[in-house]
Amino acid sequence: MGQYYMPILGNIYGGQCKVFDRSVNHEYTMAKLLEHSWWQNPFVNAFSEFLYNNPGRVCWVGDYATEPDDFNLNVPVTITRPNYKKVWGKNVNPLTCDPSDFTLDGKFLVNFDARQFLDLDEYKANSVGSDGWILHPLPLLTAIGNDRGGGESNKKTATLIAAK
Repeated sequence: MGQYYMPILGNIYGGQCKVFDRSVNHEYTMAKLLEHSWWQNPFVNAFSEFLYNNPGRVCWVGDYATEPDDFNLNVPVTITRPNYKKVWGKNVNPLTCDPSDFTLDGKFLVNFDARQFLDLDEYKANSVGSDGWILHPLPLLTAIGNDRGGGESNKKTATLIAAK
């Protein structure tokens, strides 16, 4: 089992949300969270570049995220919250990303709501696995709907913004 995920990016001022499919140059990227949440994954890199150039609230929404409290995010009332139909509904037209050589070197992920940040250079230096792979923090920290697909964490979402 397991669920598929698609990211959604909302304007930091409560504007319209953009949904992204996981393709880069029309090439499919695996949908389960740990199938694509790796440093240098073409889709996550391309999405990170888009986020860097268009800061906003990010949620990586699973297709099992259908419970009413899944989208009770810790954000001000004035901020438009995503919902399941905005991501997985029949009328959703997800955006695709272009290939990117973007790196996270010298950057931070910032959660303005929780007033927390992650130094990505420090994270990378401390997160190299024995196989040389590094988990990408953005999809994992912003996942909604975990604990529904079997074997996933039940960690709640964070709303992260890439800082320049």
